[in-house]
Amino acid sequence: FLTSVIINEKVWNSFSLDTQMMMREAALHAAREERVESLEDTRLAMEQCAEHGITVHEWSQEETDRMKSMTSGIHDKYDNVLGAGLIDRIKRA
Repeated sequence: FLTSVIINEKVWNSFSLDTQMMMREAALHAAREERVESLEDTRLAMEQCAEHGITVHEWSQEETDRMKSMTSGIHDKYDNVLGAGLIDRIKRA
């Protein structure tokens, strides 16, 4: 769930530094908001699956621990990008 903003380098370079900074900040804000929404969407999807009798297979604790170990190095990298508390919520999930 990562928001990407793609812009032509020539167009980007035509913007003032102030405009570039504003666009970067707006993109980070949008990414944080999208992440919050995607977490809520996941919760709603799980509820709908249950309502419709759809089986959702979840990882075992062993597999979850293995994935957490494999991805722990990137948590610090994205802590500031994803917004306050999101990395902690991901770690607890």
